[in-house]
Amino acid sequence: MIRKANMNDLDSVVKIYDDIISVEESGPVIVGWKRGVYPTDDVALGGIERGEMFVLEEGGEIVGSMILNKRQDAHYPLGEWKYDAPDDEVMVLHTFVVSPAAGRSGYGEKLFRFYEEYAAKCGCRYLRFSTNHTNYRSRNFYKKMGVEEVYEYHREGGKISVFFEKKLDVFLRKARREDVDAISEIYEEIHGLEEKGFLTTGWIRGVYPTKVTARNAVENDEMFVMEKCGEIVAAARINKVQDEVYREGRWQNAAGEDEVMVMHTLVVSPGHSSEGYGKLFAAFYENYAKENNCPYLRIDTNERNSRARKLYGSLGYSEAGVVSCEFNGIKGVNLVLLEKTAE
Repeated sequence: MIRKANMNDLDSVVKIYDDIISVEESGPVIVGWKRGVYPTDDVALGGIERGEMFVLEEGGEIVGSMILNKRQDAHYPLGEWKYDAPDDEVMVLHTFVVSPAAGRSGYGEKLFRFYEEYAAKCGCRYLRFSTNHTNYRSRNFYKKMGVEEVYEYHREGGKISVFFEKKLDVFLRKARREDVDAISEIYEEIHGLEEKGFLTTGWIRGVYPTKVTARNAVENDEMFVMEKCGEIVAAARINKVQDEVYREGRWQNAAGEDEVMVMHTLVVSPGHSSEGYGKLFAAFYENYAKENNCPYLRIDTNERNSRARKLYGSLGYSEAGVVSCEFNGIKGVNLVLLEKTAE
């Protein structure tokens, strides 16, 4: 299990640091770390206090950790990066460790894949980080993960750092006007499958959702899309607008309107329906709510949409009632209201 670190994990993480440095001290310098210089207890403590450290726990034991944030060190802008990436779209990996006792356990790959997913859900398209040029094991590992070595930085004292960069195939962003047609095509594909009896959403072609639905959301700067290799594969509208019918919900949390973030009309292209994009989009939504100081999440779906209800249930959403109403121009809807508190 990979999770946010807490203060109870501090000693375990520091022990991994110490174990790696002990290996360094008994053999050739590979990682390039030095006891009492880097990494120290303060590195781990700062990562935990800022909420930026993640740990991999197996059998009740911490076997790996990393710090993830958008802070690029002072010398990062000096690099010959392959991509002209905006700072707010770059997720940086720091102090990535796996316990030496773990051996070839696959823990490094688990942590790295989590790093990629975390970057995507935070709206970051680019990964950047560095390692010592003598750390050939890590360099080979990163190449296996599809990351490119882009340049070397010569530090004072002769140390050389190798910098890495990767552009993610899948990431989430604000939608643009040119995305409206692609979003509308996903709506139409879903309508077509509904009409043939292959799925059930309760939506009706020409009523909801339509191209106008997508256009209005984009114009209001509330539409987000998931892009994979240049293709729009999922979309949703995210804002603080609760429909009038939400007043009838049996909400567990008495939240103020400014404390609630709502996700509307989440769609995944039927051609990509088994790739985990609904789950990833929900994670993005939850992170977006947190960043905008909205601790309460609310969504809705048609009672007939068993697939959506199952997904939301698996993600920790609880149903706050079923309301009979006319919704988005569709009569006779039994609308399921769902809620969750952002972690």
